[in-house]
Amino acid sequence: DFRLWVSGIEGKRIGFFWPGSWAVLGFGVAVGRAERAGSELAELLRVLAAAGCRVTIETHSLGARVALAALKV
Repeated sequence: DFRLWVSGIEGKRIGFFWPGSWAVLGFGVAVGRAERAGSELAELLRVLAAAGCRVTIETHSLGARVALAALKV
């Protein structure tokens, strides 16, 4: 379940939420989900690029894996 939210002046900030894991030992599960979320983020980046948008990606924690997975596609 991937979610997007748009905020900021004129909708220039887009948040991309992906399902990690809340389990104490869920890091392995979260890593796999991060890889799959990267494919979804890659599609969003393709749409933005086709619209001529310039994109800056900021991440935190496993979000970096999501971004790297997206950029590998």
